[in-house]
Amino acid sequence: MKKTLLLMVLLATTAPSSVAQTLDVDPLFAGGVVGFEVHNATPGSLAFFCFSQTGAGPHVFANGLSLELSLPIKLVSLSVVDTNGDAAIGPFSVPSAAPIGFELWFQAV
Repeated sequence: MKKTLLLMVLLATTAPSSVAQTLDVDPLFAGGVVGFEVHNATPGSLAFFCFSQTGAGPHVFANGLSLELSLPIKLVSLSVVDTNGDAAIGPFSVPSAAPIGFELWFQAV
């Protein structure tokens, strides 16, 4: 009984998290502001906020990193993930002359 209980406790404490990392992006509109937030990331790591103007990829780099963005991929900014697994950047101003219907794709890694 004690061995079974100990095994169950060990399995419960070593089970991988099923919570996926998410990226939240404020709605974009001409003349507005936009912010970016990552949740459920690894505390203490760096979150790289990237975007593409050409599509949703995927693109695999020589080091094996795969992004769901098409080239060219641009870095918006990076941020250190806090102890809660969250990172944020912004707010950034959206130009008032931004064309309506212009598409951007975002990803954070």
